[in-house]
Amino acid sequence: MLDKIWIAKNETARRILGRIENVLNYASTKGFRSGPNPAVWSGNLENLLPKPSKVQNPEHMPSLRHSEMPRWWNELQKRDGTGAKALMLLTMFAARSGEIRGMLHSEIQLFSDKEAGQRGYKGVWTIPKSRMKANVEHSSPIIQPVFDLLQQLPRQGDLVFPSQRGGMLSDMTLSALMKRMHADDEVGFNDNRIQRPAVPHGIRSTFRDWAADMRQPRDAVELQLAHRIGSKVEHAYFRSEMLDTRAKVLTDWNKFLNGF
Repeated sequence: MLDKIWIAKNETARRILGRIENVLNYASTKGFRSGPNPAVWSGNLENLLPKPSKVQNPEHMPSLRHSEMPRWWNELQKRDGTGAKALMLLTMFAARSGEIRGMLHSEIQLFSDKEAGQRGYKGVWTIPKSRMKANVEHSSPIIQPVFDLLQQLPRQGDLVFPSQRGGMLSDMTLSALMKRMHADDEVGFNDNRIQRPAVPHGIRSTFRDWAADMRQPRDAVELQLAHRIGSKVEHAYFRSEMLDTRAKVLTDWNKFLNGF
């Protein structure tokens, strides 16, 4: 099965491999199977398949030009439901889908009115490393519009965006919403470079392009995107999270989305 997609769709193939490995590990633990796990990479499949670094051709997620974002944002705000609110928050934070869908109320620390007034933002959202792509804890400032949106959401357990059946929203919830927005619009919301509808992950690229054109502080933007700054040596000595600066960047981004 992996032979068919390992080179053509390596990212997908690696995710499938990881899931198969997890399922078979679970089966072994429960006594449903015995013997070594055939989905293990090290010392096993690495001898049969090319290394991912040799075959990966990173695919850029379809994204909108930032000049189109206010129109898209206006259409999104007309939508209701948990998925729409989650996509709004993803856009405000320029976050990844999994980070937003797994967001917990217990991860949110709100400041007192006095401290919020001094800092210029309402609190901090801290994502544990277990939900971060780089496996490093990540914090984001909660600016006023984000706080206002969070206040609108009903509290149903610890998950900020629970699914109707309970548990975390599926990744398809946000993707399907963007597809519907594209289909319902007369012009559509395409990535004009590749003529494909924009997807949730592409919003991060749009945010980065906007920040570059608006000459926003590069380090603050990269930190907001949870990217490493500079070389490994530089990163080892870079301890500041630049929350105050990032709050200003996100405030400017929100004003841009709303046409100001």
